[in-house]
Amino acid sequence: MLTVLCVWALAQEPIPPMPHDPTAAKDEWVCTVLPKGVLYRPYLADPRQARSSVKFSIAGSDGSNAKIENTFGLVRSMVRWQEGDEAYEIEFEAAAFSRFDTKEHWDLDATDYRFGFPFVYRSGDLAYKFHLWHLTSHLGDEYIERTGRRRDGYHLNEAAFGVSWDPEESLRVYGEVGLAVYTGPDTDSGRVQLGLEWIDARARGPWVPFAAMDLQSRNEIDWSVNRAVTAGFLVRVGENARGLRVALEYYDGRDLQTQFLDQRERTLSLMFAAELF
Repeated sequence: MLTVLCVWALAQEPIPPMPHDPTAAKDEWVCTVLPKGVLYRPYLADPRQARSSVKFSIAGSDGSNAKIENTFGLVRSMVRWQEGDEAYEIEFEAAAFSRFDTKEHWDLDATDYRFGFPFVYRSGDLAYKFHLWHLTSHLGDEYIERTGRRRDGYHLNEAAFGVSWDPEESLRVYGEVGLAVYTGPDTDSGRVQLGLEWIDARARGPWVPFAAMDLQSRNEIDWSVNRAVTAGFLVRVGENARGLRVALEYYDGRDLQTQFLDQRERTLSLMFAAELF
């Protein structure tokens, strides 16, 4: 399953950053449908970005059952207008985040579904994103049968604004805020997010080291902070940026599955992701 997932994602996802097309006239805007790359890359350490990955929980603070979390998704540039180092872009992103309990016959605990349409402007090392996205959360049938629990009415439509800055070739700093356009009965409005990424731009072989940190806080968790730190290697395929990301991830915060948002988790996980930098 992991092999199929990664091969599919590598075939679907584009090579990132773009940007300059030397054949385009400097005073002429060029429109491209389904171009390669994206102007605003998904955040590496954010556990809830649209990507395709498999994550194995290898340690937990409460001694609970081992979990496996599958993410099946992508980010795609739909149309881009570009002049030199300036560009506008409309993107599409979608993902499903599913968690399975290995000690309960691999039962599905819950799945979160999200999709959205980021509108991006990039000029040199700065990128700005206005992002309209939707999330809905569901319990697994087996989990409901085993526990008798009813599904919480969690769903969210949010408008988010993000800024990404590359102060150096290997560094990236970003921040994002979000306000709900519409919420379900068990959802609140308001979110802030900050992060830092390092990717070794000098690496020339197939192994590219990276490290990243993401901090998030939301109104519905009383503004407590969710912390995620990840580090590992991108195993590149050939000379391009496609590859398989192998990483350790440490997470400390409210449960990532929004059906269990009232619970706190502290986990160390091994992750394999079809990724591009």
